[in-house]
Amino acid sequence: MSKLILLLAFFLNPQDKPPEKCAISGVAVDALTGRPLNKVEVSVDIHGEKYSEGTAFAVTDAQGHFSLKSLDPGRYFLAGSRNGYLTTYYGERRPGGGKIAIALEQPGQELKDVTVKLFPFAVIAGMVHDPDGEPLSGVFVTTWAVQFDADGKRFRQAGGDILSDDLGQFRIPNLEPGKYYVRAETEMRGATIDSFYPGVQDPELATMVEIAVGSRVTNLDIAVPRPPLFRVTVRVAAPAGSRPHCWLTSSRDEFSAENDYDSVVRGFNAKTGPHGEFLFEHVPAGSYTVHANAWQPEKCPKGMLCLGGGTGHYFASSRLDVNGDVEDFRINLTAATAVNAHFTVEAEDARPELEGHLVLRGGGETLFGEDRRASDLFSPGHYVVEFTPIPPGLYLKGVRSGSVDVLRDGLTLEGGGAVPLELALSDEVATLDGTVLDGDDQPVAGATVLLFPEPALRVRPDRYYTAIADQYGRYHLKDLAPGNYQVLAWDDVKPNSWFDPEFLKPLESAADSVAVRPKGHDTLKLHVRTAK
Repeated sequence: MSKLILLLAFFLNPQDKPPEKCAISGVAVDALTGRPLNKVEVSVDIHGEKYSEGTAFAVTDAQGHFSLKSLDPGRYFLAGSRNGYLTTYYGERRPGGGKIAIALEQPGQELKDVTVKLFPFAVIAGMVHDPDGEPLSGVFVTTWAVQFDADGKRFRQAGGDILSDDLGQFRIPNLEPGKYYVRAETEMRGATIDSFYPGVQDPELATMVEIAVGSRVTNLDIAVPRPPLFRVTVRVAAPAGSRPHCWLTSSRDEFSAENDYDSVVRGFNAKTGPHGEFLFEHVPAGSYTVHANAWQPEKCPKGMLCLGGGTGHYFASSRLDVNGDVEDFRINLTAATAVNAHFTVEAEDARPELEGHLVLRGGGETLFGEDRRASDLFSPGHYVVEFTPIPPGLYLKGVRSGSVDVLRDGLTLEGGGAVPLELALSDEVATLDGTVLDGDDQPVAGATVLLFPEPALRVRPDRYYTAIADQYGRYHLKDLAPGNYQVLAWDDVKPNSWFDPEFLKPLESAADSVAVRPKGHDTLKLHVRTAK
């Protein structure tokens, strides 16, 4: 009898079914012509980054159609890639613009008629030659775009290193629209010689090349000069028994991926003379900065070479203009400052395994130990102090050095001695949600939302928060540090442009003000600004 009851129960009680999968389907087209594109590799990922691992893939047919199936509910970014086109995300109004997050909220949900508009890449081509017009082969040609990030203005290389052929010709594909410096670099007489279009060594005098979506800019002529080369001798005044090191940098280094301080910087081989002087040969004329540091051998960490880079016990830097041979240039070292840091966590969950780095932005970083303490040497200067990475659910509440509020005022190191530093993390983070609307109060999919701090904290990148609205115009900002903020929304904006102070200045008066409360959960409707 009991077996019969169990059998009836099996049939009368429905068994748990696996949740239904979601799907996305649509078409890929040329963004300029609207023509359907075949052979487009369509993928979705959860991060919205070009090199993140996709979770599903499909290839468009002859009519440009694609279908992605077997997706779990979640938030996805959809991208298309094809030869001749830039990798483009769904919702981008221009290459590199704001992408739209696709929210699949219910099991079995199907999102149809999605259109991915791929942008054709642009090309820059031309020839490099010497001052007499003779073509130069084997010259590295690169393009560089201006961008802003948490460290301020930077130059980002676009495209790869292209070697000029036997006719001096070069062609650089896969470029987004924008303005570029075009740089040619070659080795000549033991020195690295570079030239910026149309043929100048000083980047400030260069002409930037502007290209549109899919355009072909050809016939660029870059003249590579034969500048005079000089010898520079530097004497470093270092404490007895220490091991000094010296290197040169120039503004042209901002256009180089090189980051080598082991006696070679931009091809300058530093030789040590018989009296401990540093000899730099084949140095092109121009303005440089002479850097030097030194270690005390007995204090060098075991197994560390202790040469160059951003560390040491003594530091110095000085400007040097090279217009001829420079003999006996002297530079005096200043003692480094020992920064002794400790962090605490104000949270319901003490997070005993929490680890992180102490960062003095622009001056280096060091790892906190298991005792939540860190000690290292830093050169004189003024720094923004950070804790990174900040774990989810926490924010950097305060940084103090004695009576100094380092979080707001920064940390000034004058050289020598030791400085205490106390950092406090807290779990009193907040959230801000809402919808981005256009002038007709309709949702704006893919809008960029920026929450930025009061002026006193504008130098802190950890106080800027961004979000991209999903296909319903909804945004979500989380793990916010309490404080006073302003918030803006754009239908399209160049990423990180807000780190340029001149960009935000004219927009502040139009921004909404927001007071973020500890552990607050607020909502705010926003209206988009004009695209930038």
